[in-house]
Amino acid sequence: MARKREGVCVYCGVVGRLTDDHIPPQGLFASADRGKLIKVPSCEPCNGGQSLDDEYFRAYLLLNVNASETSSLPARERFIRGWRLPAKYDFSAALVASLSIAEVVQGGHAIEEQVIMRRDDARALSVVRRIARGLFWKETGRALPKEAIIRARPVWGFPELTANVTETFAIA
Repeated sequence: MARKREGVCVYCGVVGRLTDDHIPPQGLFASADRGKLIKVPSCEPCNGGQSLDDEYFRAYLLLNVNASETSSLPARERFIRGWRLPAKYDFSAALVASLSIAEVVQGGHAIEEQVIMRRDDARALSVVRRIARGLFWKETGRALPKEAIIRARPVWGFPELTANVTETFAIA
């Protein structure tokens, strides 16, 4: 059971009962690595209310081209097996609807086709914003101001963006 205490939520600033939220989200890691994650104080709505976005973000990372080049294959296989659970049918159907085929190009030539998942920016940014707020709190001991701006440079998993593109997102 999550430890509960009184305090200020690092995400929304509400004062009240808090639980520990893991940053980055636990679902992005193998079970053995979860105990090493940072924990930040979060109200229950902010903590539990993000689980669907966390799951979407994990799906995006695990199902796109470069994920097959990492050590994430066991996590990817476990995630895909979870699609068969009755509680996941709606989520699975939405994920399947977002899949498409993309050519992998190297040296100007198509070398293979891969199944990729179209990105939902709002859902992905929800997770990135939460991680940024949690890391800021961990490093400074205070909440990131609401008017703060995050600059994110996608490194992989965002094939339509070049390394020179910087996206700027205001944290709401």
